[in-house]
Amino acid sequence: MKDYLSPADLLTQIRQHLDAEALSQAEILLRTGPPPEGDADLCFQWGLYCEEAGLLSEAIQAFQQTLHRQANHSEAAYRLALLYLDQNAPEKALPHLQHVVKLNPAHTDAARELAILLAERGERALAAEVCRHALDSSPTEALEQLLHTLTPPMSPSVPNTFEDFPPGFVSYFLQRFSGREGVYARQWVDAAGRSGYTPVKEPLTEREVRSHLRGDITVGVYPLRLDNTVNFLSIDIDISKKALEQSRNDPQELERLQALAQSQAKALVRTGETVGLSLSLSIEESGYKGRHLWLFLEHPLEAQRVRDLGKLLLTLTGNPPIEIQREIFPKQDTLPLEALGNLIKLPLGIHRRTGKRSVFLDPEGHLFADQYAVLQRATLASPEQIARAIDLAIQRRDRLSFDQEAKPWPVKSEAEEGPQSAALTALRAGCSVINYLLEKAATEHHLTHDERMVLLCTIPHLPDGAVLLHRIIQQCVDYDPRITQSWIERCPPNPISCPRIRTRLSEVTRKVGCSCAFPLPPNGYPSPLLHWNPQATAGKAGTKTEDRITATITRLFEFRTQLRALQTRMQQCEQELITLMQEQEMEEVHTVFGRLRRRTDAEGKGWILEIDEAQG
Repeated sequence: MKDYLSPADLLTQIRQHLDAEALSQAEILLRTGPPPEGDADLCFQWGLYCEEAGLLSEAIQAFQQTLHRQANHSEAAYRLALLYLDQNAPEKALPHLQHVVKLNPAHTDAARELAILLAERGERALAAEVCRHALDSSPTEALEQLLHTLTPPMSPSVPNTFEDFPPGFVSYFLQRFSGREGVYARQWVDAAGRSGYTPVKEPLTEREVRSHLRGDITVGVYPLRLDNTVNFLSIDIDISKKALEQSRNDPQELERLQALAQSQAKALVRTGETVGLSLSLSIEESGYKGRHLWLFLEHPLEAQRVRDLGKLLLTLTGNPPIEIQREIFPKQDTLPLEALGNLIKLPLGIHRRTGKRSVFLDPEGHLFADQYAVLQRATLASPEQIARAIDLAIQRRDRLSFDQEAKPWPVKSEAEEGPQSAALTALRAGCSVINYLLEKAATEHHLTHDERMVLLCTIPHLPDGAVLLHRIIQQCVDYDPRITQSWIERCPPNPISCPRIRTRLSEVTRKVGCSCAFPLPPNGYPSPLLHWNPQATAGKAGTKTEDRITATITRLFEFRTQLRALQTRMQQCEQELITLMQEQEMEEVHTVFGRLRRRTDAEGKGWILEIDEAQG
């Protein structure tokens, strides 16, 4: 039938079947889908007829095709949103309602549905903003009544605005939350109920801080400064998106989730107390979906070191409940000069999504009466205190690991060390590079991949070298005994040569020197191990065939290094895209390639960016 009828005639025949209540005949035609030669209006009409016939899946497909053929077809987007709401899929309905309101601010039905949906998500301030914009375009009594019910509830003990600041408080606030120089972020909302942050390429001043505290604007900062140092550590404790959605219209469940977030914040504070940070950690209710934990520094410190402390606090606290997600700010150790990194909203301001003010709480979740005093009496952590906290945290982590896991390697006591201690002493005394790496592990608690590879190709060749290498890497924040053991089990049979060390660690060798003169053993080659045993490389220099194999392997490693660099650049591009979407608080965006969406994977780890082919 479809081959002999024009699209208009086909619609006419379907209409006749529907009017005659010949649903089976109408269904046969409708299930074939809209004709490919039809325009957007034909697809839309097809979708309406599918709805009328009760073919909801087919209706959704028809409205999707309508939007594919004409992206600004507001009625198709509205009908699609209503179908998603009927299917209890509000997350799918939300972007379509926002799209409708953006296209047609006077579409009061869409504005009302959008405002109700946002309010059910706890985003009452956004819902009120949608109502106000819609009322400006087309006043209706229903929207007026809805707006009246959307005044954000405030605790009687939390003021709507902060006035009469104590002397010096605004300046102190600005100093504590100082981030990237010459730029800050400002939160925005629009008529479609969307919210995000826009970088403002100006220094953050006391004027903006006062406006933030009064609730006139909402400000965020980029923690990482130009020299890759930070003034604070923050841990973001959020209720997961899935859990929040499941708690919609269930105040008791939402209260339970908020209690879980508070419990996590309290647990992190208690962990901080065990490593000497008892008076340095402050809990903030973020105003939206969780808590922020703040640690303020006496002086700016390297972001990597501060993040190391944050990772240790999370490790010692243990895994959170499945409904809770935790993130460390700053999110990066270093950034290129042109990059800003991830922002974090400053406390004591109004969250533009919910209309709620973020406030400081005690570990039991009670509101502090004097919000100003919480900041002013917080102990600033000194560099020495951070160093001690990291040392104590590593010791506690290692004790927990020892108690909870059977070690896959032989563990010796200090009294049993004997020969390997003397061997390591000789190695350190003779090789400035090895000595530098061991000092760095002990003091900075961090080694790069290449630094670890040099130790891996050296230390295991000593007596009881596996035990020694575990003890060295154990001092690093990201030590994993099983990963370290797996590398040891793949240790090359021949120790690393001095030229290879200079290739891998050129910056280190330029700094500490690498120019030892060895009397080489027969058919041997220079290696740090000769400081311990003059015959350590005897007979291992290799034949011509072995040299060719070595050269080929060297090229292979070089290619792998280039591949890692390319993968890093790809990850940076992906991270930049994710950062942009996070700053704008966007879940999806329409591109020339199709609809780009972001979501976490099944384990809640990281981001997955995917193109919806059906929309492309």
